Amino acid sequence: MAMFQRKEEGFTSNSAAGPVGETVVGHSVKLEGDFSSDENVRIDGTVSGTVKTNKNLIIGERASVEADVFADNATIAGRVNGNIDVKTKLELLETARVAGDIKTGVLSITAGAIFSGQCSMSTEQGEAVDAVKTEKK
Repeated sequence: MAMFQRKEEGFTSNSAAGPVGETVVGHSVKLEGDFSSDENVRIDGTVSGTVKTNKNLIIGERASVEADVFADNATIAGRVNGNIDVKTKLELLETARVAGDIKTGVLSITAGAIFSGQCSMSTEQGEAVDAVKTEKK
């Protein structure tokens, strides 16, 4: 049984099981190149290239990302110029500005967010979701 549990903007850790690792790119950091992590990632600075994580990704309100993005889950509040591939759930918050194509299982767009591109959604098994067709009788 866990004694302490911490939840912060989508990241959770459980002290009995050990903390979930977190990589933070601070607001004063500028990163260029391919960035890859097996931990949760939070970006508040500037990143260009490629961003990959097998876990959760948060792009903060002051962040600027010029990169293709790959994650299991992602929450975006800042700017992204690049394609986004999120396996499970992608959330675009009201301050999000996204220019690029999105591929995800579940998409949530808060009023005020700006998205310019195409969106493709698929099931957990990777099957594309067909549009619902109605037949006239």
